[in-house]
Amino acid sequence: MKISKKLMALLLTLAMLAANISFAQPVFERKQYTFPDELPENSYMSNIVYINDTLYALVDMWNIYSAREGDAEFRLYAKESSKIEEDWQNQITGLYTDGARLYAYCANIGEFFEVGVNNGEIVRQNQVKFNLENHKEIYYEEDGTESIHYSSPHDTLLYNRKLYVIYDNTENSGTMLCSFDIKTGEETMYSPGNVRGFAPYKDGKLILLVQNYDSLYYSYGAEDGAAMLFVFDPATHSADEIGPLRIEETPTHFHGSILYDEYQDAIMYLDDTALMLRLSDGSAKKCAHLIRSCSLAGNCSYTKLPGGRIAVLIGDAVFIESTDSADLPSKSLNVYNAFSNNNDYAARHMLDTAIIMHEFSWFSSEQELKSALMSGENDADIFTLSSDYIDINSMIDKGYALDISGARGINQFMDSLYPYIKDACVKDGKIYAVPLHLFHRAYLQNSLLLEELNISPPKTFGDLCDIIANWYSDADRATTYDLCDHYDVKNFMWDVLFLTYTNHVFLSGEDMSYDTPTFRSMVEQLMKALENVPDPIDFEMLDPDEEYYGKPMLFGSAPLNLSSMSYAADNKQRIEMFKAHPAFANTEGNESYRRYGFFSSPDNPMVLKATEHSPEGFRADLGLVLVSSQTQDPQNALRYIEHFISGYIEQDKIILFKDYAEPKLNKYFDESLQSENKRMEALKKEIAQASGAERAELEKQLAMLEVHCQIMLEATGRYEYTQKAVDEYKSYLNDVYISTHYCNLFLYHEQISSLSESLMDGEIDLESFIREADTSLKMIGL
Repeated sequence: MKISKKLMALLLTLAMLAANISFAQPVFERKQYTFPDELPENSYMSNIVYINDTLYALVDMWNIYSAREGDAEFRLYAKESSKIEEDWQNQITGLYTDGARLYAYCANIGEFFEVGVNNGEIVRQNQVKFNLENHKEIYYEEDGTESIHYSSPHDTLLYNRKLYVIYDNTENSGTMLCSFDIKTGEETMYSPGNVRGFAPYKDGKLILLVQNYDSLYYSYGAEDGAAMLFVFDPATHSADEIGPLRIEETPTHFHGSILYDEYQDAIMYLDDTALMLRLSDGSAKKCAHLIRSCSLAGNCSYTKLPGGRIAVLIGDAVFIESTDSADLPSKSLNVYNAFSNNNDYAARHMLDTAIIMHEFSWFSSEQELKSALMSGENDADIFTLSSDYIDINSMIDKGYALDISGARGINQFMDSLYPYIKDACVKDGKIYAVPLHLFHRAYLQNSLLLEELNISPPKTFGDLCDIIANWYSDADRATTYDLCDHYDVKNFMWDVLFLTYTNHVFLSGEDMSYDTPTFRSMVEQLMKALENVPDPIDFEMLDPDEEYYGKPMLFGSAPLNLSSMSYAADNKQRIEMFKAHPAFANTEGNESYRRYGFFSSPDNPMVLKATEHSPEGFRADLGLVLVSSQTQDPQNALRYIEHFISGYIEQDKIILFKDYAEPKLNKYFDESLQSENKRMEALKKEIAQASGAERAELEKQLAMLEVHCQIMLEATGRYEYTQKAVDEYKSYLNDVYISTHYCNLFLYHEQISSLSESLMDGEIDLESFIREADTSLKMIGL
């Protein structure tokens, strides 16, 4: 039977169409893919690629995880367990594919290889060394030793058997574009400068994103510094301009990525929380919403998928999204400055709603915020306020916040909070806010150093002044140790005075006034204590060989930190183990431990009372999340709150919930111990080859690791924070007051701050300060 040429052509066309339709079928459903819980919380997911129905992600520079359609999460595909963390030169910096094979690149040594796997281990196959001579940087150590490093790529792309690389120009704000042949390692340099991103195009060409930062930041022309697009032909080194990436009244820095969509023959770009389709005139339309902010997550990578979908790696999760604008969420909520695990949790459970984050939209005054909320010009649905920034009760009284008492589960949630947190969220029996975070304003002391110097820990401000007054009577002690973590001791002490007095006023319920015997007594004690305190150190006059940083210090200031408190519980045991270790036996005074952070840094809370009879406690700054009364979708906003209050991590629960006091196991303990053992074995090999001073120093490093491992095994290493640390931490949380707008005015109002500086500098006396400060307080309504 004969078949006509026309029929044959038709059959062939239908076959090709069927193949294309089959190829275009989505292989991953629109959802979020996570990584296993056993991964460290600070793991870094570098980039993602897609090959043959499988997604591959690079994790922590050594491990590759994969996921297929239907998997609940990514799982370990292969790892490089033969490497140790310190072997940074061999770290994998990127994964790539040519559509069939998986490749990896080590930018620190210029090694490109095909990824093989044997018994779960990465095998580096068909390795090619790139010639990085043009990107070599030479440094000299203090002893004159030459150290060679290679520039880190700004961006990389595998295309047509070449790895294209953008390097930052070390001499200016521009960039250099080059490529390396993955067969020979030969480099080709290209002329376009200021290339900030690229993507595969068609016919062997690339799309380049070019932006001149000098023109952007130092020119005032309407088009100067705009992000521009070019079609670049590597064969001829020619670039043809397409036009601006986007239409802007004033050019801005573009931080995202670009890609070319062959199905729509259009350029797309990732712009923080959205995938945008660029139209021919430079305008754009949103075609996908990202539930996380790329810039806030700190990392973002994408790979295109069949069927008009895209996989985007943001932070510690991969999101599969459609590139069809018809698939955009049907609802939206504008959320201002609520970046948190809670917001992530809410967004993950509200995929029918585009949670649009506005993390850098601040209002300069209460009036500006109120105007924006009432006018509706910023479409704010959810917004965050700091307890000490704006009078929140006034906002509620004037109807700017929505009553959220109807949110499911919120009453039980409120009852679980510390009473002072609940009080800040509730007014007249109605709930208007939920907590975002709580920062405790505390001071720290170095208990080990206090004990060694036979100094009793201060309980009152007067006790601290006595320590300051006596400190400089011993010249050797004053030069061996630092009194505090601020280079200006006087400034540090005045800060302690004003904050401690403020604590006294608000905890005791006294009137907001400086005209009190308590304040007068505190200032007199401090002025007497500061008589022998030298002026701040002049760093320009400091001898280069004179050590300033790194000396053990007595006092500091920082929020309470649960993990630090847990770690500090082992410090005394660490010191005893160091003293007994043979590696330190010949060290003068057997005091090498002094230079390490566990001895030199203050990390024990110091809660000072203004006087012996003052209430004990300190202030805390509370971040609150509220719903605007002008929201266009109150029911959906309540849904957001319902999910938000379910998203607190364990440490937040300890801080906010009065009855939550659970320790946390270190789920990476075995892996960390294994890594430390590898480091010790590597050090032993170095010691065997070393001699003299170098050998002695390496032996001390080995001793440090041995002590660290012993502590991990015998003490708190199995925990991120122990039950003992949790109990101690929560013992401080009962005597806390929330810093309000009035507290902030009492401390930091412009007029009060100016008068405080004049008092500190000796420009006015105490009585003048009290008289003028109290007058100012009355004028501002306190």
